[in-house]
Amino acid sequence: MDPVHPKNSLLLLLAALLPGCALDRSPEEGFVISLVGSGEVILSDRHIEAYEAGRYRIRLSPEGIERWESFSRTVTWQGQAIPQLGRLTGEEFVVSVRGEEMYRGHFGSMLQSTIYPGIVIFDTTVTPFRALGIQLNRLPGDSNPDPRRRAEIDNYFRSLGKLESPSGSPSVPNRLEGMS
Repeated sequence: MDPVHPKNSLLLLLAALLPGCALDRSPEEGFVISLVGSGEVILSDRHIEAYEAGRYRIRLSPEGIERWESFSRTVTWQGQAIPQLGRLTGEEFVVSVRGEEMYRGHFGSMLQSTIYPGIVIFDTTVTPFRALGIQLNRLPGDSNPDPRRRAEIDNYFRSLGKLESPSGSPSVPNRLEGMS
């Protein structure tokens, strides 16, 4: 048998170790809202205290509020200070669960006259309720199914104990789910 060349042994060692690294996943690989262009993670499930099914609202944790506010700047409009998303306004985002794309949308500003058709997360919805609304703006005649309605999202947050019904109470898992 020929001896293994040092370069080849390094490659063999890396090949043996890399699959184990893939198992050490960051929490951001669960639920993620990221920018389409750069892949920058804007919010992940570690920033989320609860997801309200049916209303498509995300209640942010204190860490999530801090993260969200790191993107904003304050502008004055009609004498009131209003947070605005700054560089995120108009950017396209993607919502994914466990690496699978669920839907795409845009970040919008309540102070802009531009209305994005499709899914929009607006900048001023956090205060005072610590919640972000994921809104669907339909064009006239659009009868397509709501792309936000994804069982994968509800099931993921249910598995974390973070899914809430529209009334605000935790969603009770259906014990018959998955049984045939």
